[in-house]
Amino acid sequence: MRFDCASAGAAFSTSGGVSTPTFTLPTGYTRLGYVSHSATSCSGSTELISGNAVTMAAGGYDYCVDYNVVGAATLPSFTVTWSN
Repeated sequence: MRFDCASAGAAFSTSGGVSTPTFTLPTGYTRLGYVSHSATSCSGSTELISGNAVTMAAGGYDYCVDYNVVGAATLPSFTVTWSN
């Protein structure tokens, strides 16, 4: 599943460089990754691991998640905080 900001564009953007994401995935989520906002799908997304630094080129990105939430009408929310 892909998370973006609909008409507002990418879920997040960066001026490029090294940043570190911090997050805790709720029960049922199995993976968090990212793709360029211009990508056509989440296929080939890069996995994010909380506390591990990543290097990104400048641009806009969307989050991609894998989940296994059986019978849930909605997915639980979570927050990703980035630090340089």
